[in-house]
Amino acid sequence: MEGLTDGRPKALLEISGRTLIEHLLDRLRGPVTDVCLVTGPGDAESFRRILGESYGDLRVHIAVQNSPVGVADAVRRAEALVNGPFMVVMGDCWYDRDLSSFPQQWQSADTDGAVLVEPADAAGGQPIGLVTLTEERVTGMIKAPWSGQADLRVCGAFLFPLKFFTSAAAAHRPESGEHELEDVVQELIAGGATFRAIRYEGWRRNINTPADLRAVEERVDTLSDPAAINSSE
Repeated sequence: MEGLTDGRPKALLEISGRTLIEHLLDRLRGPVTDVCLVTGPGDAESFRRILGESYGDLRVHIAVQNSPVGVADAVRRAEALVNGPFMVVMGDCWYDRDLSSFPQQWQSADTDGAVLVEPADAAGGQPIGLVTLTEERVTGMIKAPWSGQADLRVCGAFLFPLKFFTSAAAAHRPESGEHELEDVVQELIAGGATFRAIRYEGWRRNINTPADLRAVEERVDTLSDPAAINSSE
């Protein structure tokens, strides 16, 4: 992706005249009032220039991860801004449907957290983790590739309880080199926390390659074309 990103974060890639992060924030409207973007050193100003202090009715906060040592570590950079359950969404994902129902479904599930999932063999790029279930409750999460049996994978979004931060510190293994969300989910489950698997019913794509970017651009064009939408209904 280096030739396409020109050294910028993937979230700043342009798709049909707007950045990926703008497309993503459009999917979060509703129950979400504040967002915290975790960026690398030197990227905060680029995001602030595009989004300002707010994006529509979303207040925009920015935190900086000084070293790229995993997604869980990135989330920990936002701890000072969090005072209750919170959602984590990967910044390189594009979704064709609103994500507002994700927290709403979690609230009715009576669990500590939730994981948005899709079939493990769905198109859409690399998974964050493969998920094992018992009656829609997450029993395990393993970073792919994995030789065991799993029908579902995470598709870029989580809901966590506030105790994420305590468990993230306990799950951190400096010798492993990276601090990932799979480890924190496992730590939380081992401590008695429950997670509901909520299935994403739309089309989405992790943007990892130029082919992924082209697929998203084609999807955006389709959704913008009333004739194409009507013909698919």
